[in-house]
Amino acid sequence: MANNLDSPQIIVQAPVMENEGSFKNKDGLSISTRTWTSQSEQPKALIFICHGYGDHSKRYSKFLAQALVDEGFFVLSHDHVGHGKSEGERAQIDSLQKYVRDIFDHIDQIIPKYEGLPIYLFGHSMGGLIAVLAAQRRPTFFKGVVLSAPALIVDPHKDNKCMRFLGKMVSWVAPSLQLLPAMDPNSMSRDPEQVKAYAEDPLVWHGGVKVGIGLAIAHAVDEVQASMESIKWPFLVLHGTADTLCLMEGSKQLERRAGSKDKTIKTYDGYYHDLLKEPKDDSTVILKDIIEWLNARM
Repeated sequence: MANNLDSPQIIVQAPVMENEGSFKNKDGLSISTRTWTSQSEQPKALIFICHGYGDHSKRYSKFLAQALVDEGFFVLSHDHVGHGKSEGERAQIDSLQKYVRDIFDHIDQIIPKYEGLPIYLFGHSMGGLIAVLAAQRRPTFFKGVVLSAPALIVDPHKDNKCMRFLGKMVSWVAPSLQLLPAMDPNSMSRDPEQVKAYAEDPLVWHGGVKVGIGLAIAHAVDEVQASMESIKWPFLVLHGTADTLCLMEGSKQLERRAGSKDKTIKTYDGYYHDLLKEPKDDSTVILKDIIEWLNARM
């Protein structure tokens, strides 16, 4: 069983109180946690932020987390195993379900303090894929799910039977081999300052995609694709038309195939992958759409 959260360290006090802590997951690895909350007001709801591949929770502090606190949310997140300040081999996992397990172990330690409040889930990129897996594991747990440029299909140029077979062979002897190149920071955003910040962030994984996590992502995509029609929970999915990292067709398939009665897709012409890191006027549009959707479901 995961250990209880360690005593948090207060990092930011005003206007949003940001706490950093940790807990031990079921594999004995330390998971770096982060929460954001108002100093003066009781929250109306909780929301968990699920970051993407190679990313970390701190990158959501200055924009999304603060805006959600302003709207009355208690915001929590953590760095996935092997990401950011969490322990584990960098950017490596053998199953995305381990990320899902850690999310629920974290949330389950927090929610007794906020009994009765609704909880929402936000996931970006690979974090969007993880969010779908989490919502499918507990279909009635989240009041709603927001997916930003989720990784719901694999690029057919990078995924075929031959590649899968070779990947499995290599994974048996060298799962940490970097089979695919590192992501180009310029594909993340059209804002040069955001690209620079990403490229220079020491907590971001800047190496290539390892065989192990590559196969884990492909298997998770297969799982989601096989269960899309069974999705009943409310969701908002957001995607930029110029996203070259996670194909927009995956978001369109989700909206088209999911069995949910409350499903919304919004696409943004010319936007790149990291929607909340786009130029300020454009990222503000994304933030507004997220907050309006959440507030409408309180």
